[in-house]
Amino acid sequence: MNRERPFAGNSFFWLLLILLIGLVLRLDFLFASSFRIDADEAIVGLMAKHLAEGSDLPIFYYGQHYMGSFEPMFASVLFRLFGVSEIFLKLTPLIFSLVFICLTYLISFEIGRCRTQALRAALLCSVAPATLIVWSSKARGGFIELVCIGALAILWTLRWLRSEDIVPWKLLPVGLLLGFGWWTNNQIIYFMLPIGFLVLGRFLSASSGEERGARGVVSGLLMGVAGFVIGSLPFWLYNVQHDFVSFSQLGGAGGNHVLEHAEGFFSVALPILLGAKRFWQEADLFPGISIVVALVYLLLLLSILGVRLQEVLSAIFLRVSDKNGVELLLLLCFAIFCVFSLSSFGYLFAAPRYLLPLYVALFPLTAFAISLIEQGFPLIARGVFVSLLGLHLVSCYYGSRAIPGEPFVYKGDRVQKDHAPLIEWLEEEEISWVRTNYWIGYRLAFETNERVRFLVFQEPRQSRIDSYVQAAKGLDEELLPLVLVPQQGNPVRAALDVLGYNYKTKEVGGYEVLYDIERLYSDLQKIELPPHEVSASSNASSASLALDGDLTTRWGTGAPQHSGMHYEVRFDEPITLRGIKYDLSQWPHDYPRKLRIEVDSGDGEYTVLLSPRHYRALRYYREVPDRHSDWMLSFAPRQVQAVRLVQLGDDSVFDWSLGELSFYR
Repeated sequence: MNRERPFAGNSFFWLLLILLIGLVLRLDFLFASSFRIDADEAIVGLMAKHLAEGSDLPIFYYGQHYMGSFEPMFASVLFRLFGVSEIFLKLTPLIFSLVFICLTYLISFEIGRCRTQALRAALLCSVAPATLIVWSSKARGGFIELVCIGALAILWTLRWLRSEDIVPWKLLPVGLLLGFGWWTNNQIIYFMLPIGFLVLGRFLSASSGEERGARGVVSGLLMGVAGFVIGSLPFWLYNVQHDFVSFSQLGGAGGNHVLEHAEGFFSVALPILLGAKRFWQEADLFPGISIVVALVYLLLLLSILGVRLQEVLSAIFLRVSDKNGVELLLLLCFAIFCVFSLSSFGYLFAAPRYLLPLYVALFPLTAFAISLIEQGFPLIARGVFVSLLGLHLVSCYYGSRAIPGEPFVYKGDRVQKDHAPLIEWLEEEEISWVRTNYWIGYRLAFETNERVRFLVFQEPRQSRIDSYVQAAKGLDEELLPLVLVPQQGNPVRAALDVLGYNYKTKEVGGYEVLYDIERLYSDLQKIELPPHEVSASSNASSASLALDGDLTTRWGTGAPQHSGMHYEVRFDEPITLRGIKYDLSQWPHDYPRKLRIEVDSGDGEYTVLLSPRHYRALRYYREVPDRHSDWMLSFAPRQVQAVRLVQLGDDSVFDWSLGELSFYR
């Protein structure tokens, strides 16, 4: 075999064929999913749309201080050329996924100097496990782009390590790539650690030349750091102006979490990446397949160590030669495992998108090990190779295509796959603003080209586009139509009823829409308290603090909540009420866990004004962390002489508190 040039003979043709296979496989998934995006992808699409329209470049993904805007920048070019659509948004990561196949070929050739081995690695990357196929078209802020950046840095480093003259200035491009990767996604640290380690060892191990030893280390460090700073300049400019806020998300795992992450890495994440499990699933595709796959890869690892153990040990002790390409990839695997286990993101081992860089090392090392086995056992080597390709295909297609389901919204209800019926109805009704879930709203905004915008309703509560929040300040948020999944309908309608709203209901496209919302009682006036007495089951001496008009004071039980606690206000004479406002003020954690409100009209008989079921619905609808610490019941006028609040829940820690209780007519 010709072992000198990466492309000779018909190798270029075979690589093109492998690229075509990879493209067809990925397009099959895209067409099967109708190029459907999720909300996080929609945000990238909206960023790209804004850039294509001439908006200023955002440094980071909307609503956060990390993950740079390289992917939206690339997508914005496609949007300008071809228009805004899900297809060209998905095309962005798809292009980089094909680039990654080429980089896999080149990296594999660099460590083995064998085109057959390189083609095998490229084919493993082309016909990849389901996780890589799915994330090859996920425009989630730069995940597959980061893999390409890291792979390019590895390739450049491999060529630098192999060069006879290890010139420090040639490390400048590596620094630029790593810096650009740092801005794009902090996962580039996986690549920085092994590259830095072997570059250091290569300088220290140099036997001749002016750049050997400490002088080479200093010169190389200066070149690498200079390139890194230049490549990551947007990151540093932003952080200098914002008190280095990006570093707040680089937390480590605490306590026993490191061990949990490490165990999850091997038992869940690695099988998912290798194709024995699927994303977000801890069960094997077939019983015991994870163990079989683990044994196969252990065999491959032992094959490598059997012939490279001396080089691996030498590299660990910084005795690095121009033949340490395999060792760089092994160190990359080790760095990924360590950083992931120590990171606060390690809990995501069942959804290992933060481990996609492992594929940079996995395919070349697998092809290298198969080539080693082939020298003595050619049938076994080829059987292993074909079996791995088969496993990859099975992980993609067993049962059905491994296309992720839509995100969950509430009690098992998911986002609908097709928003066309909903969008058509909203536009017929001339509705341009709604309140809805994060996973629904950003898709609606992108799919309507922002003809429909939204405010976030319920979890997850991130409002990532500040212009939406600012534009909605002139609107009455409480009167905006609500787009809900079916299970949300009952609690939200119950809450609107007790809060005193009228509304219409429409079922469309798998959603329930509450619209034409209006207040039934909009002319309420606060009552200056007439003569009264107040009592409480606990801490009665401070009960009047909930009626003093001062939100800095409160009545609290002084003990953890338990069923049967009550608070009562009794007036000397019956008064006409149309509303009762409950304000938690500065004590939002002290909300009653289960509440009933009842009133006495003057005959000594109490009737329920707010049942525990309606209170639960009210809390779901109204209570938001750091917002809406108050709520008010509105109702038709009624004569009331006493109002009693009964706490029926339990909490082992928190009191029950009332910041202020107000009455309206």
